[in-house]
Amino acid sequence: MLAEENLKAAYQHFNQAYQFQKNGDLINAIQNYRLSISNFPTIEAHINLASALSKKGRYKDAIEECLAVLRIDGKEFTAYNYIGYNLIKLKKYQDANLWLELALTFEKNINKHLTYFNLGIIYEKRGKWYKAIEMFEKALKINHDFHKARKNMILLSARLN
Repeated sequence: MLAEENLKAAYQHFNQAYQFQKNGDLINAIQNYRLSISNFPTIEAHINLASALSKKGRYKDAIEECLAVLRIDGKEFTAYNYIGYNLIKLKKYQDANLWLELALTFEKNINKHLTYFNLGIIYEKRGKWYKAIEMFEKALKINHDFHKARKNMILLSARLN
């Protein structure tokens, strides 16, 4: 019976956290994701907690949550993408590159456009502008409406001309 109660509490806290996050209340979202995880840890709760922590600028904590996800399921590509993104925020470009390259190896990675975009950011920061443009182009091939990738590609192309 305890497991069922924990599952129910985890579900309620997750839903509350999600609503808080949707409404921009990251402090209450973080608190409720943690309560959800303490009752019944799930990949979704850890990933959403990582997202909320990242939005608060707590990049190292976000990475820790992603590593918790990988301890549950080492093939969860979203965690690799988030780790790479947060390492970019920490200006650890070489480490970020490794995690994002790993994310690209997963067939089921439905966010490859974001992975390529983040690789483009890394190459741009490292002064490898042609490689950055190539990554932005790959992102756009997957998602034609990816405005940030298009904007970055245009701005970078203009710098080269």
